[in-house]
Amino acid sequence: MGIFLVVIGLLLIVINIGAIKKEKPNFKDTFHNKKEGISDYNVEIFKLRREFSETILELQKEIKDIKKEVKELKKIEEVEEENNLNAKKFSEENIKDMVEEKTVLTANTANRANGVKVLEVNKLLEEGLSIDEIAVKMNISKGEALLIKELYIK
Repeated sequence: MGIFLVVIGLLLIVINIGAIKKEKPNFKDTFHNKKEGISDYNVEIFKLRREFSETILELQKEIKDIKKEVKELKKIEEVEEENNLNAKKFSEENIKDMVEEKTVLTANTANRANGVKVLEVNKLLEEGLSIDEIAVKMNISKGEALLIKELYIK
């Protein structure tokens, strides 16, 4: 019985080898047949698909670049806005300081000018000049000369 099975197995192998040799369509033949079967419009469709895919890829790259630029511009705007706020705060503080400083300087200058006037009016009164003469000589009003005499020189 074992020999009978071996003989049947060999016989099946021989028959299959013959069938394989008679059958021509292998991969190479199939590829060649398909390549020849592609029509011109299929080639154009493939070209269009390739162009579209390249265009989409370029657009994606440009979108990435634009996003980067937008982020950079936002950062620049934030920095400029912060600088403007800081400058505004700085200028407001400086204006307050300058106003205070000018007020102090103006008061000091006025006090010095008044002090000089007081001293000069006092000197002219000691020389014996009248209020009218002092007003004319110092180019001030008679009321100012009287005020200096009454307030400061006593």
